[in-house]
Amino acid sequence: MCTSALELLKVSTNTLEELEKSFAFQIQDWCHDSICWKNPQQPNQRVDEHVWQEVTLLKATLLETKAKFLLRGGHFDSSEELCRTCISIRTVTLGHNHAQTLAAQELLAKLVRMRSKM
Repeated sequence: MCTSALELLKVSTNTLEELEKSFAFQIQDWCHDSICWKNPQQPNQRVDEHVWQEVTLLKATLLETKAKFLLRGGHFDSSEELCRTCISIRTVTLGHNHAQTLAAQELLAKLVRMRSKM
């Protein structure tokens, strides 16, 4: 198993999670200000939902890639957890029948088949 690739995937995923938190805090601040203080939202403070969605989908891709590496190394439990998270993200963001969601589901099915052969 390529340890350096897994480490890079971990760092990248952590960075994206921090970015997601930043978006969430911006939205929370905006909601608090607009509801409690009735301040209009400033245009330069607007959170771009498209960017947030792309960051979330990129995180799903990183999780899927990491799951594939772990699967090759025989780490079925960790791989399954990452794969299920990827599927959840893609299902919410893209829908049940989207090609990327289905690809992650196929990976999970492969993982289950490989585990049953052990």
